Amino acid sequence: MRRRILNYFGEFILSIFKLLFPISVITFITYFIIENFKVGLISNYFDMHWLLIITIISGFILLFFNHEQETYLPFKKVMSILIALIIIFLSYQYLQNMEKMRYLISLLIGISTYLIIIIYPSKYD
Repeated sequence: MRRRILNYFGEFILSIFKLLFPISVITFITYFIIENFKVGLISNYFDMHWLLIITIISGFILLFFNHEQETYLPFKKVMSILIALIIIFLSYQYLQNMEKMRYLISLLIGISTYLIIIIYPSKYD
């Protein structure tokens, strides 16, 4: 009886994190881009570090405890290219003090992100 209750409770917690992770990632990226264009618009009212902590913790919990086959991303290459382009743009913005090296560094960061996502072994491929 206890094992069954713990199993249902664990599935309930996992379903909460399945909902929490994508919402927190999309919210964090949106707030980050808005804050990048107009400094102080978000950070004056909301501390984005807490949202980042929630995103990281929920991502780790899903990574370690989610073993269902429904989590397969059918558009893995398209999503990895989109993520790599966003990371190139954001790293380019933050490396403005490095003058000419920021072009190379942001390109290397984007390529390495793409390769990590594509090469990362997935048991659902």
